[in-house]
Amino acid sequence: MKVLKIIDGRHQKWGVFGKYKIWLPDLKLIYAADFKVRRPSHHGYLKHFYTQKYANLLFEADLKLYLEVQDMNPFEYLEKCGVDRHSQIGKEFISTYVSKLIGGP
Repeated sequence: MKVLKIIDGRHQKWGVFGKYKIWLPDLKLIYAADFKVRRPSHHGYLKHFYTQKYANLLFEADLKLYLEVQDMNPFEYLEKCGVDRHSQIGKEFISTYVSKLIGGP
């Protein structure tokens, strides 16, 4: 299934601008996926947040949090990806989401 990059503007809700105007991601995002940035420059974390690599890592690490960041429910996400919710892939996606929602593996 295709993983969509994080939608522009989400950094405002999921982080803060700290000292020296460096954007710092919410702790939930740091623990959920790899947020290692070589040089946390003025735009270091922020650039990483919008990469396809980070979207993939967050999707794999915590599907529920990924959908929260995208501000979508699973059905909206499937529609945006062009996947029918009644297809095998759609059913697997929804069951994985529900499993994560109730605290499963």
